[in-house]
Amino acid sequence: MDTYSSSAKTRITGALMQNYVQKAATLVGDVIKVENDGKRATIKTTDEQFVQIVFTQPLMTPLTNSCLIEVYGIVLSRTQFQCHDYMQFPPEMSDKFDRQTYNDFIAQYIKTCDEHINCLVESNEDRSLIHPMDNFVITTSNANDSLNRSSFG
Repeated sequence: MDTYSSSAKTRITGALMQNYVQKAATLVGDVIKVENDGKRATIKTTDEQFVQIVFTQPLMTPLTNSCLIEVYGIVLSRTQFQCHDYMQFPPEMSDKFDRQTYNDFIAQYIKTCDEHINCLVESNEDRSLIHPMDNFVITTSNANDSLNRSSFG
């Protein structure tokens, strides 16, 4: 199982969760219901899947129903996600967020990563390419030319 770190930001949709069980990920959806104890919530992902969010600590600030939330954590199952951190978008941003464009972006991102999987090497030695779904590093022959996940924020 992956351990969560703030640099783990693999973006997935609800339908992709089954492929990322026990992996660190980022999931986006609308808050549907928050349990009274503040330890669980249900969201509807951008691709209209219902997912139970399990918070590692009870919520300190309330979540607003129908607002967009981005959760960071570990996929527990096809329908359950352990949240280590989250960001709730303001209502005006939630209303303007284009869910279909986001879904299209995720689909293209996953497809691009899968197409490049044959370019991967087994080790993380110099001049290696690590799969973008795992904190990646790309190194060229010039030691000063490198690109890593932190470059993307």
